[in-house]
Amino acid sequence: MLWQLHQDDWIVSFAFIAAMSFMCGWLADRILGYSGFGVIGNWLLLLVGCYVGLLVYNIYGFRLGWQPALTIAVAMAGGSVLLLMLAMIKSATRT
Repeated sequence: MLWQLHQDDWIVSFAFIAAMSFMCGWLADRILGYSGFGVIGNWLLLLVGCYVGLLVYNIYGFRLGWQPALTIAVAMAGGSVLLLMLAMIKSATRT
């Protein structure tokens, strides 16, 4: 489904996900402190995680339809899992 989006739809989805990821990246920077990756690092990890979460959801055969709550939940879950997993790895390997 992601690869079937028109250019306008892709730009709008990228802008929305990028803006929300930046806000959540700033919030995660305040919460995680030194365990995080900074505002820009958290933003990039959340952005990549959102798209990976949506892609995995799509690969499993589910279609992204007009359920905005489900789509937002899948995107934020993917971003949060990636950010927290990498933050735990960073915290565990830090001396």
